[in-house]
Amino acid sequence: MPRKKTADPRSIFHLRLSQAERAEFDSKAQSASLTTAEFIRRACRDVVINSLAGKHAIAAEMRRRNFLLANIASNLNQVARHVNIHKDDADLLFVTAHLKSIDLNIRRSFGLPDTLFNRVSS
Repeated sequence: MPRKKTADPRSIFHLRLSQAERAEFDSKAQSASLTTAEFIRRACRDVVINSLAGKHAIAAEMRRRNFLLANIASNLNQVARHVNIHKDDADLLFVTAHLKSIDLNIRRSFGLPDTLFNRVSS
């Protein structure tokens, strides 16, 4: 009666290598006192893969922040222009309100704590 085959928990993975690549893996595995299979397993486990999705997300966030910074710069420019045009009768309330608005936009846009700017604007 033939013996029943039990399911092997291991899986076989075939890898095509040139003779030079195979010799390089064998040499590196031998110098590390590992089998070639164990050397390749460890190398594959320890490698860090940089995903393009992460880079695209970072680029999108940078574009968003650049847009926000451009808006903030525009607001500051408008406040400075108003103050320069109306030097003698510049409305302190108008200027303060706009600066507080810019402060709020900066904190919300970049997730900064409230206390960072309260010390400066007080």
